Amino acid sequence: MAADWYGGSDQQIVVTFHSIDGYTEQRKYKTLRGARRWVDEMLGDNYELGGNYAVSYDGVGIIQAQICYKGIVNDKHCLRELLNEEA
Repeated sequence: MAADWYGGSDQQIVVTFHSIDGYTEQRKYKTLRGARRWVDEMLGDNYELGGNYAVSYDGVGIIQAQICYKGIVNDKHCLRELLNEEA
């Protein structure tokens, strides 16, 4: 993904956490660093990466993420970038 998707003033990273008990929380970040801290807190180090989501090792939590840049949503590579995964 092009580096200009990250860190611009018109960028917003939207991360949503869902748990199996119905709890949902969504946070918005300007940088990957801030978003990564929260994802680490919610999922921990062990997770499985799916198509557009990541699941905690115990199956309790799911994270979804997307980047919105100047009103255009792009989530194709966002989760992999957020989790530092290879494509």
